[in-house]
Amino acid sequence: MTKASEIRKTHIDDRMDQLQAWMESNHHMKNEESNQEVWDLLLKITRAWNLMDDEDKDYVECAKNAVLERHNWNL
Repeated sequence: MTKASEIRKTHIDDRMDQLQAWMESNHHMKNEESNQEVWDLLLKITRAWNLMDDEDKDYVECAKNAVLERHNWNL
């Protein structure tokens, strides 16, 4: 793995960790601003879709649905 790809992987992992923390705390349900923060993070994460494994892709898709439909996170 090249240094650049290691940096990208670390960056994706950091964003996924932030997403997980926000989803587990139902940050997207607090108010409109919080919902937008999570949505913006999801958009940033999906820019690296081709570098993500299937498990992360599934998690992102579930998170998108919860944010869009304003559902509590129960995974």
